[in-house]
Amino acid sequence: MDNNKYKLFNIGSNDALKRIDNVIRKFLPNMPLKSIFKGIRSGDIRVNSKKVKQNYRLQEGDELWIYKMFLPHIKNNQEINKKIDNLDKNRIIFENEDILIYNKPSGLLMHGSDNSLELQVNEYLKDKIIETLSFSTGPLHRLDRNTQGLVVFSVSLKGARTFTMLIQNRSIRKKYIAIVDGRYNKKEIWEDRLSRDEKSLKTLKDTNGKYAKSIFTPIYSYKNMTLAVIEIETGRTHQIRAHASIHNRPLTGDKKYGSQSGYNSYFLSAASLTFTQKSDILTEKTFTIPLDLKAHPILKELLNSNNIQVVKDLIKRELNSL
Repeated sequence: MDNNKYKLFNIGSNDALKRIDNVIRKFLPNMPLKSIFKGIRSGDIRVNSKKVKQNYRLQEGDELWIYKMFLPHIKNNQEINKKIDNLDKNRIIFENEDILIYNKPSGLLMHGSDNSLELQVNEYLKDKIIETLSFSTGPLHRLDRNTQGLVVFSVSLKGARTFTMLIQNRSIRKKYIAIVDGRYNKKEIWEDRLSRDEKSLKTLKDTNGKYAKSIFTPIYSYKNMTLAVIEIETGRTHQIRAHASIHNRPLTGDKKYGSQSGYNSYFLSAASLTFTQKSDILTEKTFTIPLDLKAHPILKELLNSNNIQVVKDLIKRELNSL
């Protein structure tokens, strides 16, 4: 191949087994689709110096040659000139070549802002991931801005696919720590159908909505508040906030969902992830984060007593229970 006219790209594991047209569409998103198909048919895009069909699946080790005149269609990285905060490495809970588990602080957007957690993680990983044309790192599930705790990012295509499969198989157990209005001492199972109201941006009970299940386990009560561990078996938007409100236990400070407390913000922490199915992307079964009394003033008030260690031990036992 003429190196003056074509640029060589070596196919690695993150692009392998994908159709060539799909890889090129990801790599050259500004190029019209009909031009991509024409480029493959005409041989302006080749594999191992040969013409291939648009449904050809790339193999690891393939040499992909692309006509240099096409390269201006590469996606512009609009974040290059933006100031992105350095990722707080002390909040990394686990990291390998496939996934990264991070303890997100409350108040930080997952994505969609100039300084989102997604951009911080991408900046941190940019020199660590295998060079790829079509794969990009990103969160594999989401937490609301005001929810703190464990969130998983893909580092490789293998990590993304495996984690998604575990989610679909319900092989990942997610437990949250929440503080709700009222005093409670009995375990409850909340099952409802929920739907999203786009006008109010709230999740509401709806007989035509999607099934949702949450398990509410109270741990400790003080004044008119209860600290509870809530396990979710489904992942609907605002599921815990909506479920707590529907069952008359709104998160303390969650005015949007009916809290009558004097607080203007709530405490909700994704405190535990347990993998119930063996996987080659992980070396541990359960990941938890410690309870940080500085995380929220409600938490500090609730546990401002001599029972702190007792409560922490109860939480730890519940988070690790199967």
